Amino acid sequence: LGCATRLAVRRLVPAGTAIPAAIRLMDSGGYRCVLTTLRHPRTDRPGVLWCDSGPRRVSPFVQGRWQATFGLTGNTVAGVDVSVGLIGP
Repeated sequence: LGCATRLAVRRLVPAGTAIPAAIRLMDSGGYRCVLTTLRHPRTDRPGVLWCDSGPRRVSPFVQGRWQATFGLTGNTVAGVDVSVGLIGP
């Protein structure tokens, strides 16, 4: 499940995608995204883009939650890590 999700996210938002475009693409998939910055005395630059699906029903007894964390370089996506969590009996 995690590998399939990672591949799907990489296809949707490949490396080199501009940050605003990545946010729009993930938003269109129902994710809520937050852009963090790295604080430095001389510059504020993007740190990571974190996107969360929130809880979604997978079956009558199971809820899932998908998250993607995009590493950033300049104003573009450099790579992505994903996590999938399932909650149920």
